[in-house]
Amino acid sequence: MTAIKLIPIIIMSVCAFLSEAQTLTATYVALADSADWYIRHERWSDAERNIVEALRHEPANKSNYLLWSNLGIVRTQLDDFNGAMQAYDIGLASAPKSTHLISNRARTLLTFGKNKEARAELDRALSLDSTLQWPLKMRGILNLQDGKPAEAEKDFRQYLAHYKDDSTVRMGLGDAFGMGARYDDALKEYERAALLDRKDPEPAKKILALAYANGRLPEQERLLHDAVRKWPREPFFYIIRGVLHRSRYQNSDAEIDKRMALEYGADPHTVEIFLPNLEK
Repeated sequence: MTAIKLIPIIIMSVCAFLSEAQTLTATYVALADSADWYIRHERWSDAERNIVEALRHEPANKSNYLLWSNLGIVRTQLDDFNGAMQAYDIGLASAPKSTHLISNRARTLLTFGKNKEARAELDRALSLDSTLQWPLKMRGILNLQDGKPAEAEKDFRQYLAHYKDDSTVRMGLGDAFGMGARYDDALKEYERAALLDRKDPEPAKKILALAYANGRLPEQERLLHDAVRKWPREPFFYIIRGVLHRSRYQNSDAEIDKRMALEYGADPHTVEIFLPNLEK
């Protein structure tokens, strides 16, 4: 299974059933409530058992599509791809326009590395509601992976028009601009991302990588110094500092940076690409 986070996942709450409360038995509500609790506490096998029991208790309940959606997420966590897809198919048979179901189906497909199929589901969900939060962000990311910066920019801008500012989205916009050789625009987005999440080293990495790729690394020397101080175990920053030292013929300092990068887990092949055959 590929490592895509499903938390925060879209979980079903008993509140979702209030509009049809007259159709629910106490047993059904109790089982659904228990499943909800188990999901929140990541007890996936217990959640699956309670969801299945609820579905068996009231197989014709109109609210079952929500349970089928959650069952798909739970089975995804249990590494049961076929079972998850079966759950979504059953749910969509009764609620074909449920963006909840379609979005969760996309999550499962992404988790198992089926990006093309996931993209189709994201398109399907956004065709029903063009303002869906997670699908907009995720489709933007997939557009970047597919080398489509203009489409990624459109998705990220749509996201920002409807939701609170987000560092991941800002970095995505920066990546889109970077792919289009729009250095200054990319830099502004990465800087905004850094302000939104001061604990995340990724915006600093992106700023430094952008500066390196455009021959403007000296302009970011202060940021590099601060990044090494703030995140002393991040190997990327030592690699970049080594590159800067080497550009100034400070090979002894660059050698130290190379050793530090390796000590903190940098890929040796990557280090050699940036800092090959250093000599004091």
